[in-house]
Amino acid sequence: MASVTVSKDTLGDSSITFVRDVLRHHLTDKQSPARTASNWIFKSRPEERELDPPIVIVDHASEEMVAINPYKQFAPAINLNVVIWARHIDHRDEIADEVVKILKDRTSHDTDTSGHSLWSNHLIFKRATKSNEDGIIDGFPKVMRIKRVLVTFKYNGG
Repeated sequence: MASVTVSKDTLGDSSITFVRDVLRHHLTDKQSPARTASNWIFKSRPEERELDPPIVIVDHASEEMVAINPYKQFAPAINLNVVIWARHIDHRDEIADEVVKILKDRTSHDTDTSGHSLWSNHLIFKRATKSNEDGIIDGFPKVMRIKRVLVTFKYNGG
């Protein structure tokens, strides 16, 4: 897997891919036997036939660039949604907690060799908020346990 470099020009798309890859490298699958990370951690919602919970979906929420005047700008902020779907509440909550722990650690990286860390890609964790959104999903006979983690990073690169 090639390592993704986050830049100001591609902040939205590259940060989604990079964070997905960081989570793929570090998250622990709750299924036994454990699956390949690309089979349960996605950049957007997969097609229904691919869903085998628990799954994690990383997508773009928003970007913010704050300017006081034309000469003074603050580092942009990027907000990402990390959505966890699970059959069991404890799996949903454990994965959500692990997501936040991984993304708070500035040394978390996307590959074993030659990978980038959150720090080297200029993504500085600012905050995370969690909300439960359990509900019925087409194709699943029982309530799906869903948690949304809104993660905000400051982008401190050029």
